[in-house]
Amino acid sequence: MVAGDSLPGHVRQNTPIEGNIIYSKKTQAYSGQMTFLADKVFSGNGRSWNAQNVDNITPSTLSNIYRGFYLNEYFSDPAIKILLDRQIVNKDHIIPSPTPYLEEKAILSLICDKRYEEYLRIKLGDASFKYLRTVIPPTWIVGQEQFFSPGLPNNISSSLELANLSKSKRAYVLKSSGFSENSSWKEGVHFLQRESTDKTGLHIVQEFKKRLNIPMNYESEDEKIEIPMSARIRLTPYFSVTNDGQDGKLIAIKATGCENTDFIHASSASINTAVN
Repeated sequence: MVAGDSLPGHVRQNTPIEGNIIYSKKTQAYSGQMTFLADKVFSGNGRSWNAQNVDNITPSTLSNIYRGFYLNEYFSDPAIKILLDRQIVNKDHIIPSPTPYLEEKAILSLICDKRYEEYLRIKLGDASFKYLRTVIPPTWIVGQEQFFSPGLPNNISSSLELANLSKSKRAYVLKSSGFSENSSWKEGVHFLQRESTDKTGLHIVQEFKKRLNIPMNYESEDEKIEIPMSARIRLTPYFSVTNDGQDGKLIAIKATGCENTDFIHASSASINTAVN
């Protein structure tokens, strides 16, 4: 599906020859992946990129940044605030761009929102609109249930009524949305078949389906032997859009496998690999 050189080739073609991938206290658990990206994807053929913790840098010496942190950390991490303030004032290169709505889960609900159906059908085309309806889990904004076109389950009229359904019919996830520190990773994610809690702020409810358990092996880091596991797999496709949004390209797919948890993407014990 994706050629082995697609990701480094695309990155090197569309980024400066040198720069830094910056991560924060919040994202330092992924420093190993960011170091791999800097060394094996961004660098090479005369290019030089490094992965660094924001606490170990001098912002005035940086010009090109790939941000391995969330924009909402601007309000919670002083080092991120200093870095972004300087980058924005100097109009230095920041990738991805500081665009808050890219970190907004509520956007996923628009494909199922009666208010936007006609507009999206025209903009996307009927075939693309129908396809997105099949791949995006049914999603609605809490408090906006009347605009959810498929209709709520069991003829209920509000998200609060999900608490009255049996656990088997409560296969939905409540996710914190909006520009907040709880709208990333497993933070602010609650499986409603396990609990019923009242949350404040902007939230979405999304249908949740358990994935199949796939047998796979991984190599022990210490003993270098293969260990079997039964993994739930999460596939993450990475697309890049260039030419002012006119050209799109699938540049990588990551598979994450993890046992004994539904929080596949946020588990510290997960195994990540590329899919060719």
